[in-house]
Amino acid sequence: MNYPMERVIFSVDNVTDIYSYSKAIHFLDVLRATQQIKDGVTMCIGSYKGDLEPSFMVSARDWEVILKRGYDFIKDQESVMRIPGDQRQPCVLTSVSGTFIASLGPMKEITGSSVGYYDAWTYVIASGLYFHC
Repeated sequence: MNYPMERVIFSVDNVTDIYSYSKAIHFLDVLRATQQIKDGVTMCIGSYKGDLEPSFMVSARDWEVILKRGYDFIKDQESVMRIPGDQRQPCVLTSVSGTFIASLGPMKEITGSSVGYYDAWTYVIASGLYFHC
């Protein structure tokens, strides 16, 4: 299956438990370093239902081939966000296994000063940009 430019944003279980969170980050780094994750991992910070949480963005290919298997550090995630390669198309929330949950609308860049108006947004650390669907 071909996933040109499509991305998936997800968080990991137990982000408030330093040990569990660092195990997840270490495992993601091992997958990246051993080139099992081919397109890299981008660290993000986001708000989901008004709660701040660290999150990660990977290519849809890496999600489908490697991460979607349900590793222990993502097994309790309520949802992941799929971002289409065509920015005019809506982002979609799915379960970890891929079951459709909701359509969110297209991803739009917003300013950092406007994030307080939204209960869901993503900050991409590498680019310094904020986004909302």
